[in-house]
Amino acid sequence: MNKNLNLSICPSNRQICIQSQSYHILIESIILLSSLFLVGA
Repeated sequence: MNKNLNLSICPSNRQICIQSQSYHILIESIILLSSLFLVGA
């Protein structure tokens, strides 16, 4: 994960920042799982 990217898009609202980081982690997890399924298939 690119922490610099997360910091650059992090707004002054702390709650929104945490939500956006969680969203990025969720997307990366889905991509990782999808790639694993594709490799296993």
